[in-house]
Amino acid sequence: MRILVIQLLMASAVAAGTLDPFLEAELDRDPGSPVPVVVVLSERPADLHLESCGTALAPDERRAARWSLLEEMCGRTQAPVLDFLHRQAPGGVEDIRPLYLLNAVGARVTADVARRLVDLPGVDRVVASSTTDDALCSAAADITWNVGRVEAPLVWGEPYGYTGDGVVVAVVDTGCDFEHPDLADHPWVNPGEIPDNDLDDDSNGYVDDVNGWDFYYKDGTVLGPEDGHGSHVAGIVAGDGSAGSQTGVAPDARIMAVKVFSDSGRGTEYIVWDGMDYAVEMGADVMNMSFGWYQNQSHNQPLWRDACRTALDLGVVIVAAAGNEGDKIGQYPPPDNIRTPGDVPEIITVGATESADGVAFFSSIGPAEWSYDPPYDDWPYPPGCIKPDVCAPGGTVIPGEGIRSIDGRRGGYINMEGTSMATPHVAGAVALLLQADPSLTPDAVKDYLELSALDLGEAGKDDYAGYGRLQCLLALLAMQAGLRFTDFDLTQTADGVLADWTLTRPDLVEGYRLYRKVDSGPWEPLGTASVPTGPYLDRDVEWDRQYAYRVTALVSEGGELSRGPESLIYGRGLPIPRVLLGQPYPSPASGAVNFVLTFPIEARVALTVYDLAGRRVARPYADEHPAGRETVTLSTDGLAPGVYLVELTDKTSGASTLRRFVIAR
Repeated sequence: MRILVIQLLMASAVAAGTLDPFLEAELDRDPGSPVPVVVVLSERPADLHLESCGTALAPDERRAARWSLLEEMCGRTQAPVLDFLHRQAPGGVEDIRPLYLLNAVGARVTADVARRLVDLPGVDRVVASSTTDDALCSAAADITWNVGRVEAPLVWGEPYGYTGDGVVVAVVDTGCDFEHPDLADHPWVNPGEIPDNDLDDDSNGYVDDVNGWDFYYKDGTVLGPEDGHGSHVAGIVAGDGSAGSQTGVAPDARIMAVKVFSDSGRGTEYIVWDGMDYAVEMGADVMNMSFGWYQNQSHNQPLWRDACRTALDLGVVIVAAAGNEGDKIGQYPPPDNIRTPGDVPEIITVGATESADGVAFFSSIGPAEWSYDPPYDDWPYPPGCIKPDVCAPGGTVIPGEGIRSIDGRRGGYINMEGTSMATPHVAGAVALLLQADPSLTPDAVKDYLELSALDLGEAGKDDYAGYGRLQCLLALLAMQAGLRFTDFDLTQTADGVLADWTLTRPDLVEGYRLYRKVDSGPWEPLGTASVPTGPYLDRDVEWDRQYAYRVTALVSEGGELSRGPESLIYGRGLPIPRVLLGQPYPSPASGAVNFVLTFPIEARVALTVYDLAGRRVARPYADEHPAGRETVTLSTDGLAPGVYLVELTDKTSGASTLRRFVIAR
């Protein structure tokens, strides 16, 4: 019985959650004042494998099935936390918010409550929820230019006729002015809600959420502040020109107003995540996020990635701003120049171009780094994850000019510049594609936008312009042809780097070109001018050197489609061999034969020579050796001419390597 009690106590200790050290410091500064926290549960949405649920269902049915699974998990695992928090309120707890995309709970709590939360069943950790006043990625300007550069009008007209009709874009921002003539006909309308009756008609937890919800001030008023950041963004998505200027890329799309920032632009992470939950649950097809936390403001990058990946698994396309720190490299050097959530690898991150199609001076540059606990250790720096993914108009070559869009609450129009303005161009383009084919997955949408972008920098994807500037018509044509890369993967093997790729329509491709860059050197073609298909094994590699690869498909009707670059540092992640045996030389040998042993790390080995009958004829080496290289010479005196085998055996691991050599007289 005593042993059982000890085991139970040990299990209880292991099960206890942890308190984030950044939160500890904040609690110590003012123990009695509530601070924003996020309680993260041990069961994660990724454990549900939502991406494989209901794949044969229609998009709306598939999302409902996946949301139901998520809802069950969150309801079950969050119940002890919610019950505890409600029992501490008021006084020790304020602003309790269940968060489904993360399976977490956000709240403002005192130090005592925070430290008790970690002992609740199912709690993994309690972290600080960062609050910032400067998440919005825009600045005011005076003059503007329009959206024709991204070819949107060509998609509206014959023979296509796609204007975003029927597609819902959630503008996660400071609110939207639906009283402006250019947006008056474009609000999303909650079909289950009756306006202005002070009731939660659809029982979703929000009273009178007719066109969206204000998650900061907690009501259905989504008008937004006079500075109109959210309204300006919404106008670039769907402004229809009723007041005189055609500002929207998708002028018939519907805008769901998800207000997560205060009127002054103040925002807290868990409030944004609460708004993201709402957008997914209420049926948004696209989420526009023209904001971002500086890397040194948030310590919750893995939680941002969790939320984004769950939303993607539920079928929502996420488009986010890269940030406006491209001219502040000294203050925010890469890999910390891209803001969060723009650094999330799976979403569409947008940089800004100016009117001459150069990258805007302020547009943040990549790469992004993901060196956290598994599974988010997949993009260590260097080389990091290349960001942004694409660019769109966000400024002009003349300082102070910007993008013309609606002026919320004051009427008319105003000019602003920033990646905040570039991002809704891409969200609008997504709406055009989704009207053309509502079954598109977020991955497919991202592929078509990337593959059709106008390359602005060095060939392929780069950390300044991504794949290049948005081209709506070419994205539509690529989608209609159904031609896209579905995979481009690099695999390390003991023999080298294996590059492999697949396309949806290989029948449209005549061949491929594969290019490689070593460290900071130039791009060079591999193999012949073109190869019929993958995979391709690059044997000419060395340990601890960085290799980047990109592949170009040569389309039968002319033109090219590219994927990559993908990069790795060869040897990282491979089991380190304790010893390597080179090819014996000379062969044939007459007086002596040499064996070169390379020791990446210290090892104890034996080198044995056999004849073809399997008889041991010599053991020229058996010893421990430090890291380095050793050449062992064996005299062939007394050995008959013929073929011999030499075996290198690692006495620690038991692994062995065989080589063949010839003795001649």
